[in-house]
Amino acid sequence: MGLPTTYPGAPSLTGRAKPGRRRVWVRRIILLLGMVVLFLAVDTVRNSGGALQELWLSHNIERYIASHPHTSESDKIDLRAGRVVKGWDREKCRLAWGEPKNVFTITQMGTEYWQYGGNTRPATLVFTEGVLTDFGP
Repeated sequence: MGLPTTYPGAPSLTGRAKPGRRRVWVRRIILLLGMVVLFLAVDTVRNSGGALQELWLSHNIERYIASHPHTSESDKIDLRAGRVVKGWDREKCRLAWGEPKNVFTITQMGTEYWQYGGNTRPATLVFTEGVLTDFGP
């Protein structure tokens, strides 16, 4: 009797996956790990505080200003300085101060509270129907 023959696509006689299939899975795992690392790196830059967060915010502010030519000069100055102004929408406030630590919404009143900082330097932004109406410590 001779050795058994296999046909294309048949499982291996040793019970292991064929080398081609193994390479595909290895490539998929490497690609997935690369995507996770990239996501974590971007998230770290956005939420790290300090110099990295300043760089991220200033880049986004300049992109916003370039794509919104109607932005007033005083708003441009305030955005670049990291100040918020009553009457701004959520997008401008997020550009100026970054992502809030906590967001609380009171649906019946149309009010939203954004909390920043921690115990040492807390601050809150208050939005009514999407417009900044109050802020402070």
